[in-house]
This record gives sequence, C-alpha cells and structure tokens, in this order.
Amino acid sequence: MDKRFIVLVWILLIGVGLSFVFKPVDIDSGIDERVLNLPREPGIYKSKDIELEDRIYDILETKNVVMRHYFKEGELPILFYLIFSKKTHKTSDPPENCLSGEGRAIISKELVELPGFNFPVNKLLVEKSGIKDMYLYWFIAGDEFFDNYVGQRLKLIMSYLKRCPQSGGQIRISTEVTKNNEQAAMKRLEEFIAEMMPYLKELLK
Repeated sequence: MDKRFIVLVWILLIGVGLSFVFKPVDIDSGIDERVLNLPREPGIYKSKDIELEDRIYDILETKNVVMRHYFKEGELPILFYLIFSKKTHKTSDPPENCLSGEGRAIISKELVELPGFNFPVNKLLVEKSGIKDMYLYWFIAGDEFFDNYVGQRLKLIMSYLKRCPQSGGQIRISTEVTKNNEQAAMKRLEEFIAEMMPYLKELLK
C-alpha cells in the first residue's frame, strides 16, 4: 500500500512538472508603440498606408502589421512591409512563398551587405508580366536581426520553451526595377533603409 502511494505521489509530481513545462505561455499580440511610432514622413519622404483586411491580421495573429508606400520626389515609390509581434514563438514565411503564390517568378536570390550596417539582408529579384521588382528583407528575433528564417525560428522557439517569449518579425521593402537598371533600384532601397534604420532598431529593444 505504501509503495502504491509513493508511486502515485511521484506520478502526480511528474504530471504537475510536465503541465508546468508544456503549459502554453501567454503570447502578446497587442499593439506595440514602437510600430505606431514608425515615421510616416522620415526625412524628405512622404507616405500612404495601404489598408489591410481584418483577415490579414487574423492570419498573421498580430495587429502590428504595416504596409505603406513611401514617396520621394522624382523617384519611384518604395513599398514598406512590417510584421511584428511583441511576444511570440511563431514566424512569418519568407517572402518567396508569398510572391510565388502571387504568380511572381523568383529570378535571383542572394545575401547583400548594407552600407554602414553590420548585417546582411536577403535580396530578391522577381518578375511578373514583364515587370521586375527588387526586394530586400530580413527577420527580427528579440534583440537581433537575422538574414535567415531558420535562425530566427530557432531563437524564438528556444525562448518560448524557456517560458520567456521574445519579439519576432519580418521587414520587407521593395521597389520596381525599370530599364533593367538594378543599380538604381538598389540605391533607392539603400537610401530609404539608411533613413529608417534608427527607427527599425527600436524594434530590437
């Protein structure tokens, strides 16, 4: 009888321990002030928000989603897209998945270094119906930028298992490539990132 009691107690203790370990951790998908504070008119840029349907927020499971066109006089517009969560273990898919689903062909992909910054980003060249666009994107996990989805995913999952979920997100900017002038498109994106980077780094705090 005593042995059965001891076994039962151990089973209960193990059950309590497992329930603590695997109990879902609270995920914060509320509005983040850092996202709200992203400037609509950085430097000499103007902007116009793209309205998103409620189902987009539901799919991404966060309210911190920004899709916005930025305009600089005499230049083609830049599309800025941010997905961000204050505390999460999930990640958004790499843009290639979404772009391919929209019928865009991925012409090339490579890592490039941004002038003045110590991390690489992904560069995509895509085409649809004869129109080419250049994309730069990277990921956020806690206090770091990541160039790859796997690294971000591992950090967020490990933090979640330690019951200390961190912020996560994806930053994507793009512009049209005209007359096959990739250098001009890249220059536009680099100048825009240089203007926005101080505000984007606030997402790492």
